[in-house]
Amino acid sequence: MMRKVSTVAVGAVAYLLGAKAGRERYEQITDQARRLWHDPWVQAKASQAGGLVKDAGLVGKRQVQEASPTPERTMANLKRDVREVREGSHDHAR
Repeated sequence: MMRKVSTVAVGAVAYLLGAKAGRERYEQITDQARRLWHDPWVQAKASQAGGLVKDAGLVGKRQVQEASPTPERTMANLKRDVREVREGSHDHAR
């Protein structure tokens, strides 16, 4: 019985020491990350990356708008499809 109590006590002390060491390491890592994030060079690169992402989004938006069917294109496609059906054309490779 005393052996079980000793084992539990040693385990509890080891856990507490490990948790404290883990917490200290966690604090070190978060402090380093915080200093890195606030570094002027990192901030400049983050801003630059944000501008590139915005530009890429605008380009993508334009490409989607250009590829989207307009009412005129939709009507032309519909007329072509109807003509193909009437003519008996089954060639759907366009």
